[in-house]
Amino acid sequence: MRVLRLPGALCVIVWGSILLVFAALVVVGTACYANYGELKDVDDDEVAEDNDGYERASLVSAVVFYILAAVFLCVVCCMRNAIMLAMGIVKEAGIAVSDMTAIVFLPLVQAAATLAFLVVFFVYCVYVATAGEKELVEKDAYGPLDMPYHTYDISNDQLYALWYLLFDAFWTLEFLAALGQLVVATAAATYYFTRDKSTVGSGVVVASARKSLFYHAGTAACGSLLIGLLRWVKAVLLYVQRKCETALASTGETCGASVAKSVARCVFCGLQCFLWCLEKCLKFLNKQAYIQTAIFGYSFCKAARKGFFLVLRNVRRVAALDAVANLIFFVTKVLVAVTCGLACFFWLGQYYREETHSILYPSLVVALVAYEVAAIFVGVVDMVADTLLVCFIADEEIYGAGSADCFATPRLRKHVAKASGKQLGTF
Repeated sequence: MRVLRLPGALCVIVWGSILLVFAALVVVGTACYANYGELKDVDDDEVAEDNDGYERASLVSAVVFYILAAVFLCVVCCMRNAIMLAMGIVKEAGIAVSDMTAIVFLPLVQAAATLAFLVVFFVYCVYVATAGEKELVEKDAYGPLDMPYHTYDISNDQLYALWYLLFDAFWTLEFLAALGQLVVATAAATYYFTRDKSTVGSGVVVASARKSLFYHAGTAACGSLLIGLLRWVKAVLLYVQRKCETALASTGETCGASVAKSVARCVFCGLQCFLWCLEKCLKFLNKQAYIQTAIFGYSFCKAARKGFFLVLRNVRRVAALDAVANLIFFVTKVLVAVTCGLACFFWLGQYYREETHSILYPSLVVALVAYEVAAIFVGVVDMVADTLLVCFIADEEIYGAGSADCFATPRLRKHVAKASGKQLGTF
């Protein structure tokens, strides 16, 4: 996050990426048009007749890419002010995380709590799965060794208990994630609405954790219940899909069975896609609800309603922040992954080249692990940025745009004024 403090770092990353995308669209469109010209200039009538389809495809592709480039440029021009505000918010989020250093250790606490729960969860699962009648199998038909082993007959009651444990796991894991989001949002809101930012330190994170745990745990439980229930439904649907596929496979390869398999596959894929989209929407709505709860102390239902209408009133700002933040954080994760992967590659090449069959694959594994670890910590900054944007909007709506009573820092005021050419929030 120290990188965000560098002058011009955000501008280079954001505007450089925007120019790169625009240039890529134009280059691809030009390449398609050049291919169209080469195919059109073919003199051989027989070959030219065969290339008619490729000519039309190349021309249509060129037109589509040129249109996409024009639309992309228009969208960027229309959302310039919102993009500049998003850049200011992301920079402010990086500074806030640097001032509240303890907040970066929150994912470690969540990981420890998750690990402790998973240990207990797997113990209960093994206990339930082995609670049935034990049966000795004399020969293992699937193993390389002809050795006897024991198996357990799982009754319907045990199966229902396992499904309940699965729902409990989904709910608990989502609850831990939601509680972490509440802690981060509360700390970020406290940071924003403090006049003297120098007084905000790591103690705010501890106070936010205590406040979230004792006063807002019910909000986290309600939000996580929706996501946990939805994931449980997806798991049940996947189980039913496997059972249907097994049942249809036993009917043979008749014409009716093939049609039934295709229809069932389409139906289940459609349901899975619908549930996936619904989960994404619920996660976004839950995040906004947690931010509203952190700022105003609302209950979950009221916070979700307030957050939904706030997003509707500020679609451009929210969309711009989401795009800019995702871009910056993706670049950050890639840089971390590439750095760790290259460091591992050169280290293994220096000391273990002779003892290692290949140094490439361990380096790739290290890069993937580094990417996932970076994603966990970057998620904290993302939540801080989303909270600061909502705080900024609430600041405007409460005190009025450009008011001297606004809590926005001089850095953010300067950034917004530079983007719009006006006072704070008047774009």
